[in-house]
Formats: sequence, C-alpha cells, structure tokens
Amino acid sequence: DSLSKGEEHNGRVDDAEVAALTGHLQTSSSNIRSFMSTGLGIDIESMVGSDLVDLSQRDIMIDFGATRAFSSEPVTIVLEARYTPGIQGQSEYLVRTFIQPGKSDWFTNIDLDAGLRTSALAGFGAVSGGDLDVEHRRWVFLETISFEDSDLDPDLIFSVSYTPPSSPAGSPLVSALILVLVMSITAGLSLYLTRSRIRAPAVATAALFGILSFIVYVGGFDLPLVLGVGAAGLIGVFPVALVSPKSKNRGVDGRSLPTITCPSCMTPNVVHSELRPFRTSCSGCFATLRLD
Repeated sequence: DSLSKGEEHNGRVDDAEVAALTGHLQTSSSNIRSFMSTGLGIDIESMVGSDLVDLSQRDIMIDFGATRAFSSEPVTIVLEARYTPGIQGQSEYLVRTFIQPGKSDWFTNIDLDAGLRTSALAGFGAVSGGDLDVEHRRWVFLETISFEDSDLDPDLIFSVSYTPPSSPAGSPLVSALILVLVMSITAGLSLYLTRSRIRAPAVATAALFGILSFIVYVGGFDLPLVLGVGAAGLIGVFPVALVSPKSKNRGVDGRSLPTITCPSCMTPNVVHSELRPFRTSCSGCFATLRLD
C-alpha cells in the first residue's frame, strides 16, 4: 500500500519494495513460512532445523543483485536468528529434507553447506546423518558438526540430527580431561608394574591406546566408545606387564644395577654385589673381570 504506481510497474525492485517485503516477512513466523513454502517450495523449519516460533531475533535480508531487474540474476535471502536448544537428551536437527513434495522440479541445483559449533562446556553427543557424509569433530575447547553437498538431489530424503548430552561429561573439555586422566593413570601403572621388568611392551601398550583414544575422540565417535578405548588401555597394561620378562639390569626394588664393560669384547656385565673386590665372568667372551 505504500508503493506508488510508478514503483510497482517500473520493471525493477526498488528499495521501497525490498523494505515492504522485508517488513512483511519479519512481522511473524507464519509470513516467513508461507513465503518460503508458496514462493520457493521450501520447508524453512526443516532447513533451519527447528520451529520458527522457537527462533529469537529473526532478521531477514534480501539481495536482488546489482541490476534489481526481473532477470536470471541470483537472488540471495539471508535469515539470521538465534536458537536455544530445549531439554537435553532430546534429538535436535541440524538440517533435514526441506524441498516440499512435488516441487523438486523447481530446482536445477542445490548446494547445501550446514554446520554448528559449541563451546567448551557443551557437546553434541550422538550425531546421526544416515548415509550422508557428516563430519563430527572434537577439539577440546569446541565441538563441530558439518555437512556439505554441492549437488544435493532434490528428491533425497535425509536428516542430520544430534542428541545433546545430559551431563557435563559429554562436553568436549570435560571429556578430554577425563580421557587425559585415564591415560595418565595408564602410563603410571605401566611404569609401576614394570619396576623390575622390561618396560617397553607395557609402555608401548599404554602409548598405543593413548593414540587410539585421541583418534576416536577427535574423530567424533560416541563418547562411550572413546572412554571405552581409554579404559581398555588401563586394563590392558596389567597382562602385558605381567608377561614382560624381568630385566637383568634391575634389582628387586626396581633400581638399575651397575655394570662393568668387558675391555676385550665390550659386553656390559651386571654387578650383582656391592662387595669389593668383585670378580665375575664376562657373559660375552667368558674372560674373568675384576672390579676393585
């Protein structure tokens, strides 16, 4: 009603027309829903992953291009909003099928790039994307999920969802601290249990499970699996340490024993006694060695 006849029929999209459309869309969520559905064949709530009523601070920006003419020039519509997840433990959607049934032939190409990130004390929990290539990563101080497809099939039925954890242990920071604690205990046990034994097998086991835990943590695997790998390493060092051979260079209290090197064959020989002078046979050439 605020447009003149000249503005309505000049073959261009004037600023007043853009302002009128933008104001109409920002008036209520039903106007946005109707515009996207009737005009573009898009279910906007499936695209943004939540009900429009739950979105706060909605802002609509429309760019009709440089020419502002009715042509094949691309039109950009930007919806900026803020959303606060509901009850933890319930599934939330990043994005799901948003092309309305029977309107897939309206689109020649769909380039979809969707993503979310959290703070250090909030996580995504279990992420589900079906057969889609969804990337889920944890980086200690943040957690991200993203999905990108430059040629999405308009007829494809899909969804990318996540289930926020119900406890702080599911956040990237707290879960990383728990994992570091488990790995530290594992490393300490591997050293303690091999005081008088060869440490290489137990230390290698602890390091291997530590690396595996890091891989599954960063790779976005479910946290029970991540912590399960860490716990497996903690348990696994026990049998490895018990079957490790005893070290000939260590006493019963785990301290390294002194050695004497044979001057003939350069073989190190353990000195088992503190008595001096000390005589022993070289384990390499069987020569008699004397230590005063």
